[in-house]
Amino acid sequence: MSRFIKIFFIVLSLQLILSAKALSQQEVDKKITEAVKHAIRVGKNFKLKDVKIKAKKKLKQPKGWSAYFLDIFLEVKKDHNKTELIQAVDTVFSDGTYLAKDLLNLKTGRSIKREVALDLTPKYYRKDHLIAGNFNAKNKLVVFSDPQCPFCQDFVPELIKFVQEHPKDFALFYYHFPLDVIHPASPTLIRVMLAAQKKLKMDEGDFLIKVYEHYFDIPTTNEDKIIETFNKAFKTNITKADIHTPDIEKRVKEDYKMAENLAISGTPAFYINGKKDPTRSKHLKMVKDNKSKK
Repeated sequence: MSRFIKIFFIVLSLQLILSAKALSQQEVDKKITEAVKHAIRVGKNFKLKDVKIKAKKKLKQPKGWSAYFLDIFLEVKKDHNKTELIQAVDTVFSDGTYLAKDLLNLKTGRSIKREVALDLTPKYYRKDHLIAGNFNAKNKLVVFSDPQCPFCQDFVPELIKFVQEHPKDFALFYYHFPLDVIHPASPTLIRVMLAAQKKLKMDEGDFLIKVYEHYFDIPTTNEDKIIETFNKAFKTNITKADIHTPDIEKRVKEDYKMAENLAISGTPAFYINGKKDPTRSKHLKMVKDNKSKK
């Protein structure tokens, strides 16, 4: 399965000159992937297989620059001489002459890389991922989250409560996206959550609030210990068999794929009406603006 993994670029690759002469778009694309391949530093257990441009997006500022969303494929050594192909994502920037890993807005001090993102398509507004609000509401909110991410633990419960308070105005769709390199227990914890949701038959929004507000921090990949920790906290009796059912595996894989299609590399990733909101606060302003108009 494709998984999130952090890729480090050599410092010298922060800014590279692609060419002194004008290049065709095809030549630019080729030079970008070649430069990234040469710049990636991997460990002894990783082998770079390929770098592909997933998508491109022109920036409004600085003019002439575009964001290049990359798929990075690595072969990882596993136990017993086995290998696994994993997929990572990253974003670089180019104006056709220069290549940069990030761009900094000196007026705001903000990273362009943090703010730029691919837009959502309507396929992300799935009824089986609606956790709060009205499916037909004008404003569609989508969040990708990791239950062990400290920023998610603060943001997600408040977001759900907000939409529950304004169900006519918003629809909130939720996708699991565990950052397993940072939070190794998250892939298993997510499966336990999905199994528990089926058994407890709680409203999904209320259930997620309880899970996130518990602030799970489980520094292990041992499934037995993760299940035991959850069962103790929620007085459930989840078993290994419960967390590896076909429907749960299907949901986990689908959520991963939906995140990868957007080149998401961190959580919480929050979108309003198809656009990423790096401030994670525009929905609050929307309510205030509506009240001021009345």
